[in-house]
Amino acid sequence: MLAPRAVVSAKEEQQRKIKAELLIEATTAMGMDALGIGESDVAFGLPWLRKIARKHGAPYISANLRDPETGDLVFPASRIVTKGEYRIGLTAATLDTLSVLEGRFDDPIAALTSSVAELRSQNVDFVVVLMHTNFDDAQKVAEQVEGIDLMFTGHSKRHQEDPIIVGSTALLEAGSRSKYVGELRLDLRPGGSGWADPDGRARLLGQKAQLEKQLARYDAQIEQETNPSAKTRIERVRTFTTKKLEALVIPPEDSGTGHLLRGKRIPMSRDVPDDPEIAKMVDGYLLLLGPGNSGNKLKDALAKATVRQPQVAAKADYGDFVTARACMGCHKEQHTDWMGTPHSRAWAGLVKDQRQYDLDCWSCHVTGANQPGGPEVPTEVGPLKNVQCESCHGPGKAHAAAPTKENIVLAPTEAVCLACHTEEQTEGRFVHAEYLPKVDHKD
Repeated sequence: MLAPRAVVSAKEEQQRKIKAELLIEATTAMGMDALGIGESDVAFGLPWLRKIARKHGAPYISANLRDPETGDLVFPASRIVTKGEYRIGLTAATLDTLSVLEGRFDDPIAALTSSVAELRSQNVDFVVVLMHTNFDDAQKVAEQVEGIDLMFTGHSKRHQEDPIIVGSTALLEAGSRSKYVGELRLDLRPGGSGWADPDGRARLLGQKAQLEKQLARYDAQIEQETNPSAKTRIERVRTFTTKKLEALVIPPEDSGTGHLLRGKRIPMSRDVPDDPEIAKMVDGYLLLLGPGNSGNKLKDALAKATVRQPQVAAKADYGDFVTARACMGCHKEQHTDWMGTPHSRAWAGLVKDQRQYDLDCWSCHVTGANQPGGPEVPTEVGPLKNVQCESCHGPGKAHAAAPTKENIVLAPTEAVCLACHTEEQTEGRFVHAEYLPKVDHKD
């Protein structure tokens, strides 16, 4: 969500600091036992993070983030918490190649080796590591550092609800952007050592068999298909399915000696009720994003429960953009079809979530954002709200005046879609060949 200060405008940085503080305060209010460090946490430098962490009592830990001037660890290397009859040691590390403003990372292997050994010397029952790096490197850490029972990873945005077991360490990751919560259930065997996931193994073996059947079916379809376009679509789906198969990691068989564990990924959908206090906190911060409110302190924004933000205004001139209304005259059926797609309601979704003034969100929910003639800020959206015809087919002024096949984009490329349907936003769910028929206005 955050980005280094050098690549964003002052207004964007201001908004991102507001949202970053919200995340820190809300996460702390949820009662987390520990927070690890990722590149987003240090996007605005260590002084800013230290100040906000102290302000909200955020439980950051890190075994390898140091102050370059003093050489001291910025946060405690570890923490021990008691859950029922068990003492659990928590520590964290970050891959040392990540760029940090006003800070540096020690080698994570050496740092974790020392921290884990220190926790073990204090007779903890389990050691849990928060590891911020890509999932492949996290597995290498698990191989090289002895004494880690559970490792929860970040950075790779991977959905790893079925634990990957490396030696005596189980690794999991719950994706990104708080779209899911990872739940891990343990069944501890007396005198057990290591881990086993028989339920996950059975489920993944079933998925493996299903994917292999799909690939065989796609191979047969590709061999029989004579339409080049249809063949290309099938090949793309086959490539996507192959990647899913290659990503499967089947847990080893249960030897009867390891503790049992089972992972679960819980979607944070609208069916999950909001916590009243957290919802109030979020509403207060969102008020700070609106025009004229960004300079207020949080307490002032919270007091303005009925603050009225400016309505979306229209510019005097939108250049070569003419809006979907102008297209409707000649393309009535296509316009009717578009009205039935989520594209036609894209702006309303932002307004419902009070995110229409969020500079990280608004541009993908309108037409022509930051293009010549198009809106440059959320308050200029006017009649170009929603993802209209010209988002995909380009500005239509010339085509509306004298329609030809040459002065409009007849077949938008996949790149147009990927500008907003990014890997980070969709977490791999967007497959162009599968989604295009939903919006191509063809029966």
